Amino acid sequence: MVQARYDLDVAGLLLEHQRPAAAAFHAQQAAEMALKAVHVERRRRLARSHDLSALAAAAGAPTPIQRHAARLAPVYLETRYFDARTNGHAPSEEYTPADAADDLAAATEVVQWAASHLHKDEH
Repeated sequence: MVQARYDLDVAGLLLEHQRPAAAAFHAQQAAEMALKAVHVERRRRLARSHDLSALAAAAGAPTPIQRHAARLAPVYLETRYFDARTNGHAPSEEYTPADAADDLAAATEVVQWAASHLHKDEH
């Protein structure tokens, strides 16, 4: 959970400094790390997946958390590749502060849920 919280903090800072694509990327990473922490604790091995929807389902996350995970699932590609979104522009030109704020809010919910489902908060 340490890395998840770190990425969540970085996402917030990047959003404050008007870097929405980078903020969204770190929000997605925070959610992924949090879901993987739950997976590691429950299964004693790291999930070799970047599919947030599958990770949330495997973690037994409730429907609202699974919806947040599904929202964040494409963000990894969309914030890195110019052709991942419909316009074909660089992610830094595509992402708006509102997009990133929504992603950050979703990631925050995922991280909080994951933290509340770990026996110890050292992951």
